[in-house]
Amino acid sequence: MKRIWICLGLLSVVLSGCGYPVRREKLIDKYVLFAPDEPHDLSICREIASGSCVGGIEGTIAAVGMNKHYISALQHPHNNPAISNYWYIDLTVADSEFKGVTGPLTKEAFETATHTSDVPLLTLPVDKTYSLHRKYKLSNYLF
Repeated sequence: MKRIWICLGLLSVVLSGCGYPVRREKLIDKYVLFAPDEPHDLSICREIASGSCVGGIEGTIAAVGMNKHYISALQHPHNNPAISNYWYIDLTVADSEFKGVTGPLTKEAFETATHTSDVPLLTLPVDKTYSLHRKYKLSNYLF
């Protein structure tokens, strides 16, 4: 009986900490959409050699846009769609994952940035399955 409890205990330890992220999807350069434990923790970060992530924008990311100079994002903090924060990362800045991050911005400030610089519009919504590759209506995210 003691062996059964030991085996069950070891099995639960092994299964509880497998170390794989729930979601990892490449955006541009070394930036990824990354959810370490829960899908609603989806963040944008810079992937490093060990496979973990640093810097960027914490979750929940609801939409992104990108070009060779910037990544833009719509964030609903704590998975609350009633709160919308807008961010962008300037990829041309050294240590862009930290020093190149601008936000949180209001919708108006974000719109100004998209009109006065090369910050991209939010053209890729992240759906409930947290995939960028689903097809559906973009009108809620575009200006």
